[in-house]
Amino acid sequence: MGHLDITPLLAKYNQFSKITGQELEAVMKQEATLFISNSGKVPGIIQITPPFNQRDNRPGAAFLAAKAAIERDLAAVFKGVSIKGSRTIKKCFGREMLTPVKVPTKERWPDVDAIYKERWKRKNERGQKIMSRGDATKSAKGSRAAPYFVDRSKLEIVRRESIAMIGLACACWLAAARAAGLNPKGIPPWVSRHNGAFGAGTIDVTATSIRITLSSSLPYNEALSIESRMGRVLGYRQSALDRRLPYIIAAAAKKAKLKAA
Repeated sequence: MGHLDITPLLAKYNQFSKITGQELEAVMKQEATLFISNSGKVPGIIQITPPFNQRDNRPGAAFLAAKAAIERDLAAVFKGVSIKGSRTIKKCFGREMLTPVKVPTKERWPDVDAIYKERWKRKNERGQKIMSRGDATKSAKGSRAAPYFVDRSKLEIVRRESIAMIGLACACWLAAARAAGLNPKGIPPWVSRHNGAFGAGTIDVTATSIRITLSSSLPYNEALSIESRMGRVLGYRQSALDRRLPYIIAAAAKKAKLKAA
């Protein structure tokens, strides 16, 4: 969860009035929007959330990198095969399939999706760059473990659905911004396509404070180290508020005197 709270800064300058209220709310919204997305030198939380990479910010590069990582991980764990003796199924992972597929009558590894998620979890817990099949076979010292031989059609479903999930972690922050009435710009389609992402946002304005709260409740935020990433971006934006506030107050005071005259 990220908080942009201007109250401590207002106390620092000991100023808050109806004259500056609208200006302060506007600048808070600007900074909160930049916290979510900023293509400039100081990135927003979306730009430092995987699969984005600060070393390669070319359009589409993050999506292609994530897609390649998924295909690399799947290839490291599974080998798609066609097994004799099959049956037709109309549901997969609890969902109706538009096109029924044939699967082996007796599958040794029937739930490809569950294996993939478990290996992904283990990969992140161990800090590995690539998923593994498990323990190496004892028959050959130092050899790699045998792949999971799974039905090729089901493996393709997992591949397609995994690729379709690319951008969800970023979309949670976009959903938070929209819930707070913000409208970040420059969001790629593979992020904005996700509806119902795990994000929430609020803006609270009182007579003495302005507070914007943006949060992502994605289940695997911890694996993505979102908290530490978010802290860096919040630091940038709070510092920007601190620098801008004296000028905003001065401009508002000058404007008020002109009106009084």
